[in-house]
Amino acid sequence: MAPDIAQQEQRESAQGQTQGGTASRAAAGAPYTIAGKTGTAQVFTVAQNKRYNEAAISERLRDHAWFVAFAPAEAPKIAIAVIVENGRSGSGTAAPIARTIMDAYLLRKFPTVRRENATAPAANSDVSEE
Repeated sequence: MAPDIAQQEQRESAQGQTQGGTASRAAAGAPYTIAGKTGTAQVFTVAQNKRYNEAAISERLRDHAWFVAFAPAEAPKIAIAVIVENGRSGSGTAAPIARTIMDAYLLRKFPTVRRENATAPAANSDVSEE
């Protein structure tokens, strides 16, 4: 396959994820076309044909969520990869974060910072100061 045809096929496939696939919610209403792919990465292995009870396991063992994308799909100006540790869902967690970043970059539309719910980082007992 010619490189230009392969590139077009890749672009159309990635656009399919945002126009009706798993990332369609995050791309809805964007004034530019997003091409991307969502995914999850298991933290631990589950036996074949088995599902784990998310409520019964520690949050630190939940699936990692990711989304890779570029926009505008026709002539990309930004490429992004978002990984959320233990985020559970690429489409529900990582893709909306990527959309916010792409809107900020492409549209200069910056999110509002809510300071009333800000918290300090948790202390890490695994790190010692010298």
